[in-house]
Amino acid sequence: MHTAQQGVRAGSPVSTLLFDIQGFFDHIRRDRAVHLFRILGFPSQLCDWLSSFLSDRTVVISFNDFTGDAWTLSDGSPQGSPLSPILSAIYTFPLLRLTESWNFCSLQLYVDDGSITASGPTFRSSARTAAQYYEVVSDWLLHCGLFFFFFFFL
Repeated sequence: MHTAQQGVRAGSPVSTLLFDIQGFFDHIRRDRAVHLFRILGFPSQLCDWLSSFLSDRTVVISFNDFTGDAWTLSDGSPQGSPLSPILSAIYTFPLLRLTESWNFCSLQLYVDDGSITASGPTFRSSARTAAQYYEVVSDWLLHCGLFFFFFFFL
């Protein structure tokens, strides 16, 4: 919101696209997360621990008087874990690196929520720029097995 407000105060037409990564923690791929930790130079013991932490988790759904059967998940981070926000930042850092070359557009991420804010000489051009970079973000998210929905504001 801060980025959009800056553009409005400067008199620039601004478009903002908000999105939510659905089930973000459930769709964190263990192999990808461990690979990112390794290329960032984390110690191998930590990478091995992360691999163990993100694998072979047992889940049971319980609601009111119903308790379902247990099943095993091979990927994902437990929502509510103190590690999850840190893991989300590291997991999405390659996407943020892509945005360093963007012109008149920025990407903000907070755990599983994001926004793309673009400015331009007209509302049409700012919307076109936001839509162009939305394609980049959506392709990256889908490539990583993440799903999302979005809202567009002019």
